Amino acid sequence: MGASPSLFTANRLRALRRRLTASVWSETQDPYLLLEVPEEELLTWAPGFELALDGIVDVVPNPYATVERYDDMVVLLLHGDGFWAPVPFADWPREGDCDVIVVARGRLPPEDDGDRERALADLVTSGQAYFSMVTIAAPDRRTML
Repeated sequence: MGASPSLFTANRLRALRRRLTASVWSETQDPYLLLEVPEEELLTWAPGFELALDGIVDVVPNPYATVERYDDMVVLLLHGDGFWAPVPFADWPREGDCDVIVVARGRLPPEDDGDRERALADLVTSGQAYFSMVTIAAPDRRTML
């Protein structure tokens, strides 16, 4: 066996470094995807995203992001990299707009903390997280064969 890790091990390490979560905002029930990345990678993902200016986030199309909804998962394609997360519940939308947020790992409280969503919104409006709205697309069934 060589000194370099296998492809499986490399992909597993990549998944551990970057984590995608699918959810909905509790107040509006609008869907969002949250990609948590290592602090040193945050600027890498910036192109196509918006930062808040004085608490206002302009919503513009992100040409580098695509969201696809499958039966049991949602896939975020971002700058040529793919990330997936299990769909949190059956009625997670199959169409419409989805907020995509990229934040550095460790800036949010744990998932079981009731203030996590408010902390996420604060990171977006303070410019410490990247925000974009992306239309959920149906997967191209021809490429799945």
